[in-house]
Amino acid sequence: MSSTYDQLASVPLAGDFVCANYSTTADIDAGVAVSLDTTNYVGDGTHTIPGVVVSSTATGHSAQAIGVTVDKIAKNGATGRVRVAGVAAATFCATVTVGAAVGATGATAAAGTVGPAEATYPYLGFAVSAGASGDPGEVLVQPGAYYHASGS
Repeated sequence: MSSTYDQLASVPLAGDFVCANYSTTADIDAGVAVSLDTTNYVGDGTHTIPGVVVSSTATGHSAQAIGVTVDKIAKNGATGRVRVAGVAAATFCATVTVGAAVGATGATAAAGTVGPAEATYPYLGFAVSAGASGDPGEVLVQPGAYYHASGS
């Protein structure tokens, strides 16, 4: 059963960022944490729409996730919306509690999922729902530079 937040997460927002998937091998599903594509970007002399890639263990913690895909973005330069601020539906990679800061892809997580933010790594936002690894959930997307636990 879809929650109210899931329904809200698919409603277009004025701040949704239109991005392209320049991969020639894989589509990016909706509800996936993404980072900017550092090889296909506006200003490189070729592209007029910023590219995104799935945040992964290779690129996730060291590269800031900018948001969560709202639409499935097909490969080969297709475009779709990325939620860079507001509620987005995502998949958790670990146990998450409501209100917890979350980041893209933990060390053992599947690419594009979100879990508890780790100290000194960029965070993606805050959990609006609770869940365990593999559960669908909602995230209030508001990317930040680095997560610092209370009292640190």
